[in-house]
Amino acid sequence: MKLHGIPCIVIALAGCGGAGPSLKMEGAWPLASAHCAGEACTCRNEGEKEQVSAGAKRFELRLARGVDKASIAVDGKRALARAALAQPEETCVYLDLPPGRHVVTWREEAKVAEVGIQPVLTIAEYGPAANAWYKAFELSCTTNEGCLKDDMRDAFDKLGQVPRGLVDPCGSTRFEHPRWEAEHSPSVKLEDVTVEVTLHVYQFATRHPPGSDECRHTAHGE
Repeated sequence: MKLHGIPCIVIALAGCGGAGPSLKMEGAWPLASAHCAGEACTCRNEGEKEQVSAGAKRFELRLARGVDKASIAVDGKRALARAALAQPEETCVYLDLPPGRHVVTWREEAKVAEVGIQPVLTIAEYGPAANAWYKAFELSCTTNEGCLKDDMRDAFDKLGQVPRGLVDPCGSTRFEHPRWEAEHSPSVKLEDVTVEVTLHVYQFATRHPPGSDECRHTAHGE
């Protein structure tokens, strides 16, 4: 098993199973947002206001339309678990995270090994002042042939080109230490992938709209 990505920390994963290892998760994050009920959430619409817990930042973790099995853990707690689907669906989950560093571990496994996977994960934070969402992390590996190993390497090369890990300088979150590994992909086509990234959530409140030029001349959107 080979780890790939920007040199940083070592991924600590555990578990095993017939289709590949599962994430070791202890407990679950309480879901936030009016879009969540029980253990499931529906994806938001643009312009809807969110009521955020005091002392926390609201985050959306969004998987693009797909049928593959996927799971996401944040700091070792379950955030999302999607079984293999009959029809492609977009999957979202909403969490309130306190300022600090949070490790996000995402695993996706092909429903059909010969078809492979096309993993796409977007993480965004909500800004109450602007009533807007700031993209904090995005990894996309989609091609007509499925995600190949070289495609994943290219996707991580692009992550390394994001200045200071700030996808949107107006946001209050940067990403750090992105890594990936593949367990059961003997050919160039990925049958599964595990991605780990750290979200560094700053305490200051966002003010300017996403992408505003006002943020490009400050230390970090402040």
